Amino acid sequence: MSNNSEMTDPADDQPRSAPSNKKLSPGGHLTVSHSRACGPEYRLNRAQTSSNSSPGSPQKVLNYEQFEQAISPPRAQRYLRATIDPVTGNDDPSAAIALYEQNSRLSAQIWGTIADVEVVLRNIIASAVSEHHTALRPDPMLRWYDEPSWFRTGKELTTKTVKSLAIAKRRINDPGPESGSTRPSEGRLVAELTLGFWRYLLIARYEHSLWNPAIRSRFPSLGHLSGSESRRQVHDRVEKLNYLRNRVAHHEPIYEPFTIPGHQQAIDPMKVLVDAVEMISWNDPRVAEWISSRSDLWS
Repeated sequence: MSNNSEMTDPADDQPRSAPSNKKLSPGGHLTVSHSRACGPEYRLNRAQTSSNSSPGSPQKVLNYEQFEQAISPPRAQRYLRATIDPVTGNDDPSAAIALYEQNSRLSAQIWGTIADVEVVLRNIIASAVSEHHTALRPDPMLRWYDEPSWFRTGKELTTKTVKSLAIAKRRINDPGPESGSTRPSEGRLVAELTLGFWRYLLIARYEHSLWNPAIRSRFPSLGHLSGSESRRQVHDRVEKLNYLRNRVAHHEPIYEPFTIPGHQQAIDPMKVLVDAVEMISWNDPRVAEWISSRSDLWS
């Protein structure tokens, strides 16, 4: 992980199956087994067709020209290129459409787990920072995200981070502590902040001001690691999850590994998800088990 990767600015960001009987120990490793995971086994058999219509109704079909017009030629061609036979050099328009449909279904399944991890993670970090602020500035009228003197010391939050908070406050119409008016709950503000914002609070810049005194203790399974190493372990997983989240949100392909800034090797989407749930186990294995039990992506 390069330092440049850590210093980027904050990025703008249902129960499904029966619970599994798999157990996850603190710091334990999850494995994934899914027929639509990335890699060669994910690429569709030429004869395979999708079946996402409701029972008893015929599958609606587009020809490739209609498909290309519907999602745009550049996007369609990405899927078409993925079907090129390495021997003959021929592509398969029907397989390209099926691959797109299958990618959409995988994205929908992944999204639920990403959402679970994001909500749990932001609660972990927000509660840690809030308690840290209260210890430093025990004033019941002030919240961790609206005391100027705390921010302006330069020891806690940067100008850009404070700007992200100001935007979130405007979105929920928070008048601030000076108004004397009833304010939206802290939870509403937390929900407005992106996963990129929480990732940014984990960079090296905040290691001594936020991670070591506040956030580090929320991951007790990493207690054997140094402050720097434990922070990197969490930051790296959140960074990769944030990129995967954005790819899914923007309907990008996730059927094969992808690259992100600061990383030379391609990132396996399913491993990102596995590592993210494992990260939650460092805080509370029971919550990680609950998250994994809500998806059929896990073995």
